[in-house]
Amino acid sequence: MLLVQKILEWCQENMTILLCVAGVVVAFLIIVIALSVSAKRKKKKASRSDKERFAEVAPALEEGEKQPAEQPVEEVVAEEEQPAEQPAEEVVAEEEKPAEQPAEEVVAEEEQPAEEEPEEEDEDDGDDNFADEDEEEEEGISLVQEGGIKVVFRYQYSFMARLIQSPEEVQRRYGELRDFIASYDRAKTNLSWKQVRVYTGRKTLAMILFKGRKLCISFALNAQDYDDTKYRLIDVSDIKRFEKTPSLMKLTSPRKVKYAKELLAAIFEEQQLIQGEVVPTEYRLPYQTTEELININLVKLLSNRDKVHSSQMIEPISISEMIRDRITLREAELMVSDEVAAAVYEQSKAETQTTEEERAVKRSVPRSLKGEINIDTLSENFKARDVVTLEVLKEKKLVPQKVEFVKILARGVLDKPLTIVADDFSLNAVKMIMLTGGTVRIV
Repeated sequence: MLLVQKILEWCQENMTILLCVAGVVVAFLIIVIALSVSAKRKKKKASRSDKERFAEVAPALEEGEKQPAEQPVEEVVAEEEQPAEQPAEEVVAEEEKPAEQPAEEVVAEEEQPAEEEPEEEDEDDGDDNFADEDEEEEEGISLVQEGGIKVVFRYQYSFMARLIQSPEEVQRRYGELRDFIASYDRAKTNLSWKQVRVYTGRKTLAMILFKGRKLCISFALNAQDYDDTKYRLIDVSDIKRFEKTPSLMKLTSPRKVKYAKELLAAIFEEQQLIQGEVVPTEYRLPYQTTEELININLVKLLSNRDKVHSSQMIEPISISEMIRDRITLREAELMVSDEVAAAVYEQSKAETQTTEEERAVKRSVPRSLKGEINIDTLSENFKARDVVTLEVLKEKKLVPQKVEFVKILARGVLDKPLTIVADDFSLNAVKMIMLTGGTVRIV
């Protein structure tokens, strides 16, 4: 009680001081409350202002005016931004099938992962074996008449020969990479028989080459570092040719070219190369036949004899002489040239009643209505001499019921003759069908 009395006496004696302190505290609280209310009003007003501004520009956004007036020339447009009704690629551009796609599945738009590009998928045969680095550069078994004796020979194609006989889109992809590399100050390229070397000083940074008919690039990177990434690099470190660039990517789509440029940019940055302006050029080489390329030394003629003379009569082997019970994709690539397969393809188109206008309409259907199926899937699900049609494929549930356009692609092994009726074929698929005694029919 004594303590309480002393506190009360002290408060009575210092009442003026206590009143001043209380006044200061009350004033501080009033100021804090006023500032809080003012901030809330400003926020609400700003929110209304944002809504009003959005209402003003919404019509323009709906009309697409939010997009920039021009796109950078060197930027590759992602395939997911392309319209779904884009026509399918020409047959000469589609020779292989993605390795990761199951044989029995048909790619449909709604089945693609979010990062996949719906309009132009990667084309790959799934063959990542590089056991014989020369094998991929030889094709076209033919015969030389030499004193009544037929001698087997093959063509060996240079990098430039492959490029000259490539479709426009492949040449465009190579040109885009070349322009990108040229934009770096100390990045150099050197063209040899088999490849284009990308280097700075004495260090090899990448190689651009062909695997069969596919344009590829190998990087001075460790493929394992990119496992489970979008790049999907192939480890070729066990092959001497790729000792300095052991990670390979097949440039089978514009998306892959974009990825290749990203990896090149990372390598160049590590080497402290500085990028300047990318100057786009239109890269286009006129097509030349194999015979013309032989005359300008871009294709070599190899034989099991010591020498093949240009004066000797050269006769292509008849397809009937090469028919066998079983054919692999690699054998088909080596035994029949693209020119022969393209001639068979065109002949099949000429024999059908379907006009080019009707084919164009079919090719323009949405991708969700298009189907693709591999040769090895047909080999597993049909008997010798069966007729394969879209209706039969649907009955066997090898393609979705909604598919209206089907293309036959090459992969694996075909071990029986089939008559295949489809809207489109890859050239390698045509070869495999021919070499087993089957028939190609285009509708």
